[in-house]
Amino acid sequence: MLETSVIKINDKELEIKEWNKERVISVYDISNLHNKEVRAITQQFKRNENKFKLGKDYYIINRKEILKSQTVILEKLPPNLSELVLFTERGYLKLTKTFNDDLSWKIQDLLVESY
Repeated sequence: MLETSVIKINDKELEIKEWNKERVISVYDISNLHNKEVRAITQQFKRNENKFKLGKDYYIINRKEILKSQTVILEKLPPNLSELVLFTERGYLKLTKTFNDDLSWKIQDLLVESY
């Protein structure tokens, strides 16, 4: 089940999500925090997907699982979304490791401190 609460990072609110009792972050959250397009983040993940471990670095949940999670998360996602990738803290750090801008370094520090 996906559980949520809210923290503030760099003057932006971020819903902290948990999946399988582990904190996770979506590409939509990363997009919001890092001021990057969802598409660019998704492409970055796909280019390096072989370096990520399913169930350790990320989870893929389908629309049915999202609906069963009993959260308002769907209000913020595209209506045609069939599955959602949720990154663990480890996966998030791997994904954003290649974001070399100052904002990304600052956000990574803040997010890790919040976790």
